[in-house]
Amino acid sequence: MESAPVRNKIPRSFRIAFLILALAIGVYYWRNFRSASTPSEPDPSDVQGLLSRGIELHNQHHYEEAISLYLKVLEKDPSNAFAHYNLGQIYNERGQSDLAIAEYEATLKADPNSAATHLNLGVIFFNRRDFTRALAEFSKTLETEPNNPLALYDAGLVYGELGQAAMAEQFLENSLKADPNQALPNFHLGLISLKQNKVAKARDYFERVTVLNPNFAEAFLNLGRAYQKLGQTQKAAEATRHALVLNPGLKDKAGAANERE
Repeated sequence: MESAPVRNKIPRSFRIAFLILALAIGVYYWRNFRSASTPSEPDPSDVQGLLSRGIELHNQHHYEEAISLYLKVLEKDPSNAFAHYNLGQIYNERGQSDLAIAEYEATLKADPNSAATHLNLGVIFFNRRDFTRALAEFSKTLETEPNNPLALYDAGLVYGELGQAAMAEQFLENSLKADPNQALPNFHLGLISLKQNKVAKARDYFERVTVLNPNFAEAFLNLGRAYQKLGQTQKAAEATRHALVLNPGLKDKAGAANERE
């Protein structure tokens, strides 16, 4: 794929949003199991209190204190899926992927059908360019949640990396069916269409991206390319100019694109 802003790693904004979502899932499940309010200084023998206080500190970004409490939970209950999962979240957020993988795998031993855990593992393997393992994890997410828009999107990216454009299109389109208001699947579908010389289709995708995310500079840049190919030179100039206002660092890329056209 060409001109993609996210090929070596899934976009940071996406990863952060997903991590928040996944942690929220952990908190949601844990609150359903809680039987009482938790004191600010939990009893060291109270697994529920330790875990709940750890989640509270985690959400406040007091990671070292949260780690300490999660580890105390695991001393009492070594197979506690919540503690393993949330430790994995912290390590993942810090970029300590080996530790995150170990904790997510421990989570899956206790809860093999955890869709969020498989999705997190898939993101890590994608960022390592281990596409076979990434696709396996995204597929496991989809076994449990077949309409999960994030897993569908991620699987689409994997197929794109593997050069399987038809499969990439299928998964990206299914991601949009599950959640139409996503900019990134539209963007990547636009890139695929542009590469296939389906220029009007690409234009439509990029126009949709600019509505969903008006600050997406590369969407405007590629929209300008599509307009240029369609002979709409004024619109092409306006879109390219707007892309450079949003991100002046795209100037060289814009120049290279113009030379190719």
